Amino acid sequence: MKISIYTREKSNLSLDESAQIVANYMNKFASFFQRKDWFLSRRKNIDVFDCENAQKTILNVFTADLRPYHSKKELVPEFVSSISSMITIYSTLKYEVDYNFNFSIGGERRKKGYIYIAPFELIPNFQDKNSVISFISFIVNEIDVKYVEVFDRDFSLDILQNHPIKEFSIGWLLYVNNEYDVTNFPINCEIIPISKGHIIIFTEEIFDVNNPEHCERAKFVTEKLREHNFYKID
Repeated sequence: MKISIYTREKSNLSLDESAQIVANYMNKFASFFQRKDWFLSRRKNIDVFDCENAQKTILNVFTADLRPYHSKKELVPEFVSSISSMITIYSTLKYEVDYNFNFSIGGERRKKGYIYIAPFELIPNFQDKNSVISFISFIVNEIDVKYVEVFDRDFSLDILQNHPIKEFSIGWLLYVNNEYDVTNFPINCEIIPISKGHIIIFTEEIFDVNNPEHCERAKFVTEKLREHNFYKID
C-alpha cells in the first residue's frame, strides 16, 4: 500500500524553487514523525536534516538527475522548467525496514506536485484508521493539497487500466479538498469533515488486496464514481 499526496505547486518551477519546496515538505514530515534520520541515498550516509545545507544538497541531486537529459554542460532554463524535478528520501539505509518519500515537483507536464509514501505497511503507528486520519489532517493544514489517496498500487493499476478518464485510486481512504462536493456522495460510506475538505473511508479495516470483500468494494466504488462523474482530476 502507499499514500499519494497531490499538491498545488505551480508549473515551471526553477530547480532552486523545487529544492526549497522539498526541503520544506520534509521538515514538516520530520516534525510529524518526530525523527531526523532521513537519507538521500542508501549508499551515502547523508542525513538531510542534520545537514545545514539541506536545500543545497537536494538541489545538487536534482541537477545531477537532469543533466543526462541534455547534451550541453549547462542546463537550459526553458528545458528545466518543462519537466518535473524528482527525488526519493529514505527513512533508513536498510531495505527490509525502509519506507520512503518520493517527490515530483513542478514541470509543464505535471500541473501539480506529487508526493507518495511507500510502503505503507512499514510506517510506524500507521496501522489503524485514526492514525492515518491524524496524518492527513496534519498534512492538509501544512501543505496546499488537492487530494490524498491511500491504496494498493498493484490492485489500483489493475482496475484502472485502459480507462480513458484519470481517476482516483480507490482503496482504503481518500481525502478530497472542498472543490469536490461530497453532499450527495453516491456510495454509502463514512465521510469525515476535516480542515479544507473531507476524508472518505471505504473499508473500516486497512485495505487488504487478499480480502475478496475489499477488492469487490473497491471495484464497486470505482464504477459508481464513474457513473456519477465525481472525477475531475486535472
